[in-house]
Amino acid sequence: MVVCHCKAINADFIAGLFATRKYTLTELTEQCGAGSDCGSCLELIECMLKGHPICQAGRMTPVAVGIDRS
Repeated sequence: MVVCHCKAINADFIAGLFATRKYTLTELTEQCGAGSDCGSCLELIECMLKGHPICQAGRMTPVAVGIDRS
């Protein structure tokens, strides 16, 4: 699932970064750019960094962006 739409960064990529070491939100943003444009994903990324169960990739709800379902 895409976490940062501006940079097209998904949850698996971010989880892969977590596997190598612990990051602060600022460090993660500097490392991959997620959250550095509009910032709307920063809250979700911070939740993922804290390891909160609701923020794990399998539990998040995907959102369809730019699709007209009418």
